Amino acid sequence: MVRKMKANNDQESLNSYDAAIESEYHRTASKKEEIDRSSNQSNYRKIVAGVCLVLGLAICRAGMAQFGRNLYTNSNFTASSLVTWSSRSTGIIVYPMVVMIMILTGHSYEDVHREGCKIFGKTELSIKDTAKKILPLMLISISATYFNFYALSLTSATNVTAVTSTSAAFVYVLSLIWLKEPFLVIRMLAVCTAIAGVILIAYSEGFGSYGSVGIVLATANAICSAFYRVFTKKVIGQATVVQSSLFLSILSFQLFLLCWIPIPILISTKVEAFTATDFPTIPFLITTLALLGYASILTVGIGLTYPIYMSMGPLLAIPINVLIDVFYEKLLFDTIKIVGTLAVVLGFLILTIPIPIIASFSSRMRLKIVRLFN
Repeated sequence: MVRKMKANNDQESLNSYDAAIESEYHRTASKKEEIDRSSNQSNYRKIVAGVCLVLGLAICRAGMAQFGRNLYTNSNFTASSLVTWSSRSTGIIVYPMVVMIMILTGHSYEDVHREGCKIFGKTELSIKDTAKKILPLMLISISATYFNFYALSLTSATNVTAVTSTSAAFVYVLSLIWLKEPFLVIRMLAVCTAIAGVILIAYSEGFGSYGSVGIVLATANAICSAFYRVFTKKVIGQATVVQSSLFLSILSFQLFLLCWIPIPILISTKVEAFTATDFPTIPFLITTLALLGYASILTVGIGLTYPIYMSMGPLLAIPINVLIDVFYEKLLFDTIKIVGTLAVVLGFLILTIPIPIIASFSSRMRLKIVRLFN
């Protein structure tokens, strides 16, 4: 009798143990499903946000190019320094906008500001740090924007947008030098393809023409933009949205204080000109707002979606500008220019592929080639 009761107790204990294990298994599985569901929802939100931001970037980039071009074609306006200074100064409001959004989403101002001040790895910002690290970047940035608008005064928006996209190629070359990125043959071929595309576009404009000078200036814009991106990465590293927005606002404030000085000099010496009666107010305002929108989306978007989406925005602006130039501006594109533009786009697309994927592909191709010749 005692043995039977003991056996029953043992069986009950075993059943309870099995039930506990099964319950724990179901609880773990349920928790895993919940995590997977949350992860999928997060990825879905990032993808939707990425698509919306890509469209926003492309529209702002195309609008900036088209209305920037209209500044020069529909009036006697030649003051590139004025539109450069005014459009880049608007970046001052990006940090206050980000702070407001963060506060509305439940963050305290003190926490947000404390995070922003860690932009250089310190708890507080100093005038010395901002002057030493941001001022040189401001000069590079303003030069890139000036070259961009000057190029728009000489050639079409499509040409400028396409050539400026080669900035990704120059970024890779500079990253090899300063950021010690790995050398990859495929990426270097993409750089050569993009540069060949620029040469073809310049050739289609005719070497020595105003259009070819515009291509040279657009290339200078791409090179300055590449220097800006690489040096910014070196100075602030992997910055958060708050830190990036603070960096942009400080840079824009320095630009606002200093970069108005060339405007009266260039106008008084008649290098540049504009008149109050013939001032292109609407294109000027839209160009300024488009550049502000582009900078804001680029700054905030890095924290909301995948980086690859932020790279696709400028690329999508090329076909938008082509459609506008062909159907509205009635411009014609010859075969050489089309091939050159496609070469730039191809090089840009290859350069946006993440390094691990390219490295894996390169190693597989190398292995196949070795096996082929052995």
